[in-house]
Amino acid sequence: MKRRPDDPPPHQLLSHTGDTTAPMDITDVHLAWVAGFWDGEGCVSTLKRYATPQFTLTQAGAEGERLCRRVLEWSGIEGRVHGPYVDLRSRTPHYKVRITGYTKVKQLHDRCRPWLSETKNAQAERCFERFAAYRVDHKVNAWKNRPNCLQGHVYDEKNLALNARGHKRCRRCHADSEKRRRLRRSQPDRSSAPLGSPAALVADSASGARRKFRAGAVRAVGGEGFEPS
Repeated sequence: MKRRPDDPPPHQLLSHTGDTTAPMDITDVHLAWVAGFWDGEGCVSTLKRYATPQFTLTQAGAEGERLCRRVLEWSGIEGRVHGPYVDLRSRTPHYKVRITGYTKVKQLHDRCRPWLSETKNAQAERCFERFAAYRVDHKVNAWKNRPNCLQGHVYDEKNLALNARGHKRCRRCHADSEKRRRLRRSQPDRSSAPLGSPAALVADSASGARRKFRAGAVRAVGGEGFEPS
């Protein structure tokens, strides 16, 4: 795709990974432009899972990708550009902007609210209300406020850890899991141990022991693989 003179340099364009670093100061002019696009081509809906709000906007044609990227850049909200998708009837490629999550969509709506039509504002508000009702009914965040893990270990300063996504993790449970994993790896390999030896019996898993028991029962009654002495 050819670049126009008014386009920002390539290193300032947003990527498909959703980089939100804006190379410019976002002004009311940029937000009004995004709101106008939103009024004409965008919508806010809720996903089936957890009723999560999602903003989508579709553009077709050769300029579709550039316009979708500009929507993300001028709004300053993290999102993704998907495409191209090809319409089988018109053979025209089209691209789609997706911004998912209550926090991101609510922030986008707050920025563009003054320039949005009443229809689009009402649509977004209904989605936010549906998401809030789901959280109350299903208690989505109940696990975040639990004082202990499933095994009953208290989340104190020494036992609490947070993963990369900010979720709680019990240090004691993690340590116990690592001990079990090291114990399994330290056991001898049953494939190299003689059949019936203590090493092979120790290394056999529960499922492996059940398979051996069934195979022995088949041979005992003269089933498949039975060879009379």
